[in-house]
Amino acid sequence: MSSREAYLAARVLNALLREDYGGLAARVTRTRDGVGLTLADGRWVRLRPGLLFQDFEVARDESLGLEQVLETLAEVADPADAGGVAAFFEECLAALGALELHDEAAHEVLRSGPSYETLAAFLDHPVYPTSRARVGLSEAELRAYAPEFGPSFELRWAVVPRELLAPGSAGLPAEVAPFAGEVLFPVHPLAVPKVRRIDGVRVLDAAAVTVRPTLSMRTVEVSPRLHLKLPIPVSTLGVRNRRSLKPGTLADGARAELLLRELAGPDVVPADEQTYAETGDEHLAWMVRRLPEGKIVPVAALNAPGVLAELGDVLPAYLRLLLRWNVRLFVRHGVALEAHQQNLALLFAPRRPDAAAGQGQRRPARLAVPAAGERRRGAGLRRRAPAERRPPTRSPTCSSRSRCTWPPRRWPSARCRTRRRRGCCATRWPRRSTSTATTPWPGCCARGRSTRPG
Repeated sequence: MSSREAYLAARVLNALLREDYGGLAARVTRTRDGVGLTLADGRWVRLRPGLLFQDFEVARDESLGLEQVLETLAEVADPADAGGVAAFFEECLAALGALELHDEAAHEVLRSGPSYETLAAFLDHPVYPTSRARVGLSEAELRAYAPEFGPSFELRWAVVPRELLAPGSAGLPAEVAPFAGEVLFPVHPLAVPKVRRIDGVRVLDAAAVTVRPTLSMRTVEVSPRLHLKLPIPVSTLGVRNRRSLKPGTLADGARAELLLRELAGPDVVPADEQTYAETGDEHLAWMVRRLPEGKIVPVAALNAPGVLAELGDVLPAYLRLLLRWNVRLFVRHGVALEAHQQNLALLFAPRRPDAAAGQGQRRPARLAVPAAGERRRGAGLRRRAPAERRPPTRSPTCSSRSRCTWPPRRWPSARCRTRRRRGCCATRWPRRSTSTATTPWPGCCARGRSTRPG
């Protein structure tokens, strides 16, 4: 059993326990040796306290086989899920093959000076156990197109009849198009067989424009400030999660970006995703993403070795910005943003690091921080009118000449030693008999300086 197999088996079992799939958590027992779980083959696996969203997880010194875990999955699964369980078996094997293949190439990739996108792809998904799986891709295709291998490749191109273009489709920018004169669509090499089957579309033999894959794989980097989002016939994070582009999704994304710009705070810079073209086929579309000026670091890369040491202590500022902005979006505007690590990036503008955030499938692109330092705080947002200030009122029994409010907004402080026994403080909260202050305190409840004692 390889170390990678034990690593993957533990991640799969942890995910099954976290989701309590098939009531698996009911098998957890406590003995004199600790807390553990009995697998389908009778083996007792020791567990330790889990982290976020998980009561228990596999202990570090346990070495499991993938077959043991998958047999347990098959045993607890509902018969109606048989098809999905079989597909997950294939996904686990694909993930194991990809992990072992990357281990062989990792040293060479690191020597080549990888980008932040490539470093982010070195890390597994924090929750999904088989994130390395791209079912159906060969080893050669993984090396050629998967971001963790740091490859570069040339795009293919298709000539598309104008009548196939969806409303709102734009022309390809000059800095991307290899030549002018026809309606050209960039095509990912993996999508060529699908595009060839579309009636009226002609795929050119020549390849042009060298690109590099980003963490999402279907988005490629043309230049540091320009990305292309292209559909690919590949599934990631589950066989049902196809990385194609359904008709209408790019138009929806462009509208969402405009809304997000209205709601963005001064330290949030969405990427420009207004230039796109769609057809009626999910494998033939493109979107240009323009990134702001500054150094961009995907949030997904922060856990990669050496990245935080290079950037410095940026996590506190990033988390404050992330939480404040997302809470405000939800509470004030009813917007729940999918602000995970792949959709966000930190943008380091000249002389000032800021955190970035955005809204789509891409982190450095959908979100970036301010090159917008000139935007005043709250620009474009509707503000609530300040509450009307009312003059303070007095208790009906208050004879104090000091400003006072009734009923008291706070409990009186132990420092309140007023001798005005008929004032609010003396009437509502009787003065302690031990008070001997020579200078009267004009009512702590009136000035709002106190906290509840004890």
